[in-house]
Amino acid sequence: MIKILLIDDEENIYKSVKLYLEKKTDVDPFAFLDEVSEDTGNQEKILECEVYWANSGHRGLELLQENHSFDLALIDMNMPPGWNGLQTIEEIRKTDSSLPIALVTANISTNEDIHNVLKQHQVRLFHKPYGRDALVNLIEEMVAE
Repeated sequence: MIKILLIDDEENIYKSVKLYLEKKTDVDPFAFLDEVSEDTGNQEKILECEVYWANSGHRGLELLQENHSFDLALIDMNMPPGWNGLQTIEEIRKTDSSLPIALVTANISTNEDIHNVLKQHQVRLFHKPYGRDALVNLIEEMVAE
């Protein structure tokens, strides 16, 4: 079972990620975001995941400190009020230096600060909106590293 810590202020994102990863669905309202390969058609990969949600960086850090052993974290960049994604990553790295992390953002940024934090803390950048296949591929890659 892959344990995922999702830190995002939007409950609808949590519900979508949970739907994508905790049970197989017949209908994917965001299927148009996935590229369909000729080799695999539209077959869905099944992952056994358990998604834990924190609606703020502070709450995400609390969950991590409560000795939940997460396999990876997905952290939204913009989470008002409170810490943004970069601040959350900085705080998490003080507690867990090896947790695989993806920073999720709708903005393609050339901001040097963002890229420095990503490099310094070995964080992957993941763009939204994303479909189920892209999310599953990201998780498979991150847990394999």
